[in-house]
Amino acid sequence: MRWQRVHGRHHLPWQKTQQTLREEGVVLPYPAADEGMMGQPEAERGGAVQDDQPRAPAAGLAAVLRDPYRVWLSEVMLQQTQVSTVIPYFEAFLQAFPQVTDLAAAPSERVMGLWAGLGYYSRARNLQAAAQQVAAQGGVFPDSTDALQALPGVGRSTAAAIAVFGFGRRAAILDGNVKRVLCRMFAVEGDPASTAVQKRLWALAEAELPGAPHASDAPVPTGSARGSRTAAAGASSPTRRLRAVPDGVHHQDAPAPSPGKPSPVQAADMVAYTQGLMDLGAMVCTRTKPDCAHCPVSRHCQAYREGAQERYPTPRARKAVPVRQVNLLWLQDDAGRVLMEARPEKGLWGGLWSLPELPAVWPESPAVLPQGQRRPAGAQVASGSQLASGLQPVRFGRDWQVAGRFEHVFTHFRMQATLWAPVGDDTGWAILPARERQRWVSAAEAEGAPLPAPILRCVRTLLA
Repeated sequence: MRWQRVHGRHHLPWQKTQQTLREEGVVLPYPAADEGMMGQPEAERGGAVQDDQPRAPAAGLAAVLRDPYRVWLSEVMLQQTQVSTVIPYFEAFLQAFPQVTDLAAAPSERVMGLWAGLGYYSRARNLQAAAQQVAAQGGVFPDSTDALQALPGVGRSTAAAIAVFGFGRRAAILDGNVKRVLCRMFAVEGDPASTAVQKRLWALAEAELPGAPHASDAPVPTGSARGSRTAAAGASSPTRRLRAVPDGVHHQDAPAPSPGKPSPVQAADMVAYTQGLMDLGAMVCTRTKPDCAHCPVSRHCQAYREGAQERYPTPRARKAVPVRQVNLLWLQDDAGRVLMEARPEKGLWGGLWSLPELPAVWPESPAVLPQGQRRPAGAQVASGSQLASGLQPVRFGRDWQVAGRFEHVFTHFRMQATLWAPVGDDTGWAILPARERQRWVSAAEAEGAPLPAPILRCVRTLLA
C-alpha cells in the first residue's frame, strides 16, 4: 500500500475520485459517498486506526472511491487489452455516453462504431446489455460482487475491481498482472489458465487481502509437489507477504471490515492495495525482464530467491496458429461508395459492418481484360458466375481480379483475406443493396461506421 501511494499510477482517466468528478462539474446519479458517514464515531466506521499503518490522508469516502460507471467501463475495456490502447477509447465513450443511461439508450450501431478497432467485440455487446440492466435499476450499480457478476460480461475479477474501487469493498482481483505477481511470489507452477492453478491463485489472492489469514493457509491442489513445498515454506516464513513494505516494517492486519459501508480508512487501504497489485505487475513484475531491484516485496518472493523469475508463470506450450482464407468483394457504385454488409451478431466481427464475404475457394477462369490491357503474370482472376452465388441479388459480367490483400492476427487464428474487384470499368455488372443488411458507404462515412480495423484500413487505402 505504501509503495502504491508513492510509486504507483495515479493519473489514469478512470482513477478520478467521486469528489474530483463533482468538483469538475460531473453529475453522478447517486448521493455523495460520505452521506451518513461523517461525524460518526470511529468505532462505528470500522474500528480504530493503528499507528504503524501507512495511511492516506484523512478524508471522506468521496475522496477515495471512484465512479462505478467509469471503473466498470475501464475494466471491461482492459480485458486482454493494454492500457495505452484503452485510454482513447475510454475517453471517446465517456464523451459520447457520459452516464450509463446514455450508453443503455444508444443505438447499438453507435456503440459498435466507437468500439471498432478495440477487438473482442462481444465485450461491446455485453457492455450495452449490462448498461441496460443498470439503467433499469435507476442507473446505480450494485455494490456486491455477486450482484455485479450477474451483469453481462462481468466476471469474478471485474466484479471485484468495481466493488473495491467504486464501493471500497473487500474483494480479491485476479487479472493478468496479479496472476503473474502471485505465481512468482509463491512459485506457483502449472498453466495459469488451468482449473487447478486458477483455484490456487484465487485462494492466494483472497488470503493476501488486508485483514485476511496468511496465504499459507490457502488450500493447495492435491498431488502438487511444488504446491506442498510452497505451502510449507509459507508457514515457516510469515513475513513473505504482499503487504510488506520497502523499509522492512510489516503491518499488523488491518481491522476487519464492518458489515455495512466501509470507513474511509478501510476503503483507502483496499483501493491502494488492489491498485498496488495491478501496478506492481504492470510496472515492476513485468512479463519479461522484471525489475526486481525496485520491487517492494522482492525479499519475500520465492521466484526471486530461486533466481527463477522467468520460469513463472509457467509458459504455455506454443501451438501452431491456423490460417483462415477469406474472400471479400470490393464493389463500388458510380459515386465511388463501397458496398458493406452487416455481419451476424455472433461470430467473427459480430454485429460490425464489413465487405461482403464469399466462400474461401473457387476455380479460376480465363482472364477477360479491357481492350489494350494484358493479364499481369501471376494475376488471379475469377469469373463473375463463380462469385455470384455468394451475394444476391447480383448481375455480374466478365471477370474479377485481386484488388488487394491483408493479413490480420486474431487470438486463435490468422486471417488471410483477398479483396476481389471487377476487371476494368466497363464490366456490365450491377448490384443493388437489396439485402436488408447491406448499404453503400462513402470514405467519409466509413470513418464513423462500425467497421473492423483491417476493413477500415482497406477503405482508407483503396479510396485514397
